Amino acid sequence: HTSILHLISNLLQQIIIAMDNLQSYRNAFLRVESNDARLTELQLVRASTCLSSVTRERCFPPTRENWQQIGFAIGKNTHIKKLLVDFNEMEYSGLSLINFIALCRGLSQNQNRSIDDISLQNFFLGTSNASTALVGVLNQMPNISALHLLGCKLDAIGTEGLSELAHGLKHRATKSLRIINFRSNSLNEQTAATLLQSLNGYTQLQSLCLEYNIIESKGCESLITLLGGGGFNLRLLNLSTCGICDSGLASLANHLTNNPGLESLSLGSNYSISPHGWGVLSPLLSSPLCKIDTLELDENSIDDSVAEMLATSLETNCILKRLDLSSNMSITARGWMALSRYLQ
Repeated sequence: HTSILHLISNLLQQIIIAMDNLQSYRNAFLRVESNDARLTELQLVRASTCLSSVTRERCFPPTRENWQQIGFAIGKNTHIKKLLVDFNEMEYSGLSLINFIALCRGLSQNQNRSIDDISLQNFFLGTSNASTALVGVLNQMPNISALHLLGCKLDAIGTEGLSELAHGLKHRATKSLRIINFRSNSLNEQTAATLLQSLNGYTQLQSLCLEYNIIESKGCESLITLLGGGGFNLRLLNLSTCGICDSGLASLANHLTNNPGLESLSLGSNYSISPHGWGVLSPLLSSPLCKIDTLELDENSIDDSVAEMLATSLETNCILKRLDLSSNMSITARGWMALSRYLQ
């Protein structure tokens, strides 16, 4: 009897959640379709409780038809600035792929000029069809300034799908992107190089995140080629957990020394960089042209010799405000003492 009651309780709870979700979707759809001027952010995410507000709606369309329906409404809306789609799954789901393509089909029927920030999260882009759908949406949103593809496993769409995505980015009519975030997409040095090469011409780009993608040396070379092409004014670069080695860091540091302007640099968890390899940061940090005010070097193979090098390099540096060396277990009291003298 206890197990039956438990089962009934679970079923009732699921029904209540489904009804709440349906009501949340209906409320959100009505506001999007009516072009509510107060609504500037729409989040299509799974949530047990509604976190909507005057300026934000949060829901998860229950059926494929609903996904296409709200996509069509979003396309016609003239007030939504930020769109977040989070499928909240790290493994392949054919249903989510169908829903995503349905959303894109709805969006592509109208050209939305109000959305400037689009984020697609935790979705397994398993086929080139998903890539085709995404490119179509990007082409229908000419004023996007921020593109976030997080945890979408871009390597899984295959060579054809990745090439199509790169081609779509390369040939966008308006290269208005200022923020690009490709965090945690299982990119390797070849796939990262393909995407980076497609960004040539995006001279308004200010922030680039490749965290949790093993881009290695070839990816670094493509990044340097991109930034060295002229016209870029990158301010934030996140290369944490990117599998960078000594040679990749040396090339990157040399480029940044000769092309100042970067304000934030993240190189955490790049375990392949040796203590000797970190020495290339010295000319960069001691340069009077260096504008880096945030430097993240956490969870690396940094030891006392590197800490002392950093302390010496920073003696004439008045720009750096934040230096993260946390979880570098090889730094002893000697290294911290050298750094403390810099702080004084």
